[in-house]
Amino acid sequence: TDLKALGGALAGGSASNATVVASEPAAPKRILWVDDNPKNNALEMAWLRDRGIQIDEALSTQDGIFVFEPGKYALVITDMYRPERVGNPQAGVELLEALRLTDPNVKVIAYCATVSARRYGKQFIAAGGKAVTSDPLDLLEKVNQYLPQN
Repeated sequence: TDLKALGGALAGGSASNATVVASEPAAPKRILWVDDNPKNNALEMAWLRDRGIQIDEALSTQDGIFVFEPGKYALVITDMYRPERVGNPQAGVELLEALRLTDPNVKVIAYCATVSARRYGKQFIAAGGKAVTSDPLDLLEKVNQYLPQN
């Protein structure tokens, strides 16, 4: 399956099957991805874009809040730690809380380092997050689960 091919590429195998395809502005599925270092997620983003999912990127919590509009995104993906204010290990939780003030039904997934997932995962879920993961295959399964199927 595609998930297995991506898993092999992420595990150090060939990434030749992952191709970045520019998304059209009218893509029916749209994700806001908030991460201060988006190249860490390049393969995952390429896999999603290759399947017709438009991804808008924000590099900070503040930028993510600024571009977010209710109904504009089917899903938000955030990392947990960003070097805002001399390092903020709970930036993902803060982003989630801020977005839920604007849209209480927003679906947010944290995709972060294992240590952050263990340390702040329960807090993220308690704040209304849908999932916390550090595994790329699990992330893609969660995206499939929470994106509308058309």
